[in-house]
Amino acid sequence: MTTAITTENGARMAGYTKGFIAESLHHSVHILVQPDTDLDDSFKAYDADNCEMIRINGWNWSFERCE
Repeated sequence: MTTAITTENGARMAGYTKGFIAESLHHSVHILVQPDTDLDDSFKAYDADNCEMIRINGWNWSFERCE
């Protein structure tokens, strides 16, 4: 059984340590991803605004590095 990641600390402990602001046409979200994530692909990320894991199709977004 896997435990849901619902806190930023939990996400960082699970290896989601690289922060970005992800922006698309209608949305902007602060995310954390694993360091080796390919941002041009489909990937899992921790949504720091809503405290939940999400899947992002990277080709629909632009990313700006933040911490």
